[in-house]
Amino acid sequence: MRKLERTTFETSREAEYFDKASLSKQTGQVPSRFSEVVIKELADNALDAAEYARVAPEVEITAQEKGSALILSVADNGPGIPPKTVQKMLNFNTRTSDKALYRSPTRGAQGNALKTIVGMPHALGSGKNPVLIDSQGARHLIKVVADPVGELTKERTIERCQRTTGTRVTVVLPEATQYFTKAELLHWGRAVAVFNPHAFVKVAGSGLDNYHGESAGRDLAVFYKPLAEGFAKYTPGEPTSAHWYDEEALKTLVFSHIRHARAEGGEDLPLGKFVRQFKGLSSTAKAREVCSHFPEIDRLSDFEGRGHGVALLLYWMKQYSKPPPTRPWAASEKTTSGRVWRTSTATSRGTATSTSRATCLRGCPTPSSLPRLTWTSWGISSWG
Repeated sequence: MRKLERTTFETSREAEYFDKASLSKQTGQVPSRFSEVVIKELADNALDAAEYARVAPEVEITAQEKGSALILSVADNGPGIPPKTVQKMLNFNTRTSDKALYRSPTRGAQGNALKTIVGMPHALGSGKNPVLIDSQGARHLIKVVADPVGELTKERTIERCQRTTGTRVTVVLPEATQYFTKAELLHWGRAVAVFNPHAFVKVAGSGLDNYHGESAGRDLAVFYKPLAEGFAKYTPGEPTSAHWYDEEALKTLVFSHIRHARAEGGEDLPLGKFVRQFKGLSSTAKAREVCSHFPEIDRLSDFEGRGHGVALLLYWMKQYSKPPPTRPWAASEKTTSGRVWRTSTATSRGTATSTSRATCLRGCPTPSSLPRLTWTSWGISSWG
């Protein structure tokens, strides 16, 4: 018998974003709930974008069944996604995030949310429909498909669009593969509103089945107005705290700055400028005190070959700053307790009705489906 000469093949890991099983592992959800992953991740991004720009968040979540397609869309009023960031997002060998390496009590910061969303249409069999990103006057039509061995074909077309404020992302999934009714749409609208009482949330749906699988009924439009005036919380644009880091996390941040300076033309940060990015250390005097313990370090690149120095840097930054408050949510409990949701519902007949519901974060009824959620810090982090 002739011996089989085996060939050693290399396959790209990029394909993990275009395979149902791999996407399920990354998102923690079965394929029939990918539609809810889309809504949750895009809503998180929308809230982060507005908060980073320090504007009151306005989030619009829409879902439409049209023929065999489920069309999902989330829009925000943030600064918009720059074209360069959209281009980076299409590199499936890296994670694209301005939050992943900064420790803070914010929402998900893994840098792969949009990448998983781009891959879902192909994984579910509707890869012919591009993912649309409307932002900063440009519409990005993104279509990525993977062949059987994982090689990607990427198409990105840019057109002009009317949206100059904020971002709208639209994703098309095969309706037959998803369990998504008005109940799921309302659940996510309520969930976003409950955990973000400072946000205006609009939910709209058309052509969706009703709660128990009945045929599609009236169109849906619900508004959740902000409950908390002058609501204060940590936002992605605020300084991070040294007390949120351990040695390994700070070392990763420092050496990522070094790599960014060397490989991407970024600034090799002076040590003092780096220290001033941290909460409680923004004054020149405080930064100078920290830097006085490192006479041999001028810029971050000087830590190369002196990795142990990062542990000392973390120690002194903690010594010269105070830990942040441990209960930042307490104020919002007080401002929202006993308040009422104000919602407006538009029907297909064109009439509008107003409803009120006693809903708050503590001691008040919430939607029966909310126990599916778990919550940490300032957002919905995972599902039960």
